[in-house]
Amino acid sequence: MIETQAETEVVSKEKKIVRPYVDVEEIRKAYPNPSTVAERKEDSYCVGGAFMQFIGIDAKFPTGNLFHVLQCTNPNLRASMHIQAGMKIMCANDSGDFEGAWQALKEALEYGCDTSKETNDETRAAARSPG
Repeated sequence: MIETQAETEVVSKEKKIVRPYVDVEEIRKAYPNPSTVAERKEDSYCVGGAFMQFIGIDAKFPTGNLFHVLQCTNPNLRASMHIQAGMKIMCANDSGDFEGAWQALKEALEYGCDTSKETNDETRAAARSPG
């Protein structure tokens, strides 16, 4: 199971992630050139694979495990939402629509999260303070 370090709050007996665990822009910087399955080479990866590798999972072209990892990374994704999000990422990627795949990944990772600039600035400042 993947352990996340996202900030959470209690919402009616459930923990809800309030800030994204992974920033898609950071993934894009680290993995800037995704490819489709059809264009697959030894060192290539898809958008889902970039995400998986970024968080330390060796999967360049993931399928079913992408769904599980999305759900673990963002527990705000309910029921089948993680499957729908994963399919959207994979379909966009495999059709060569990498921008659409990145956007679908961003939406999945940020679903239900507070992504306001003020909140994220506060989080960064708190992370830098010694305690």
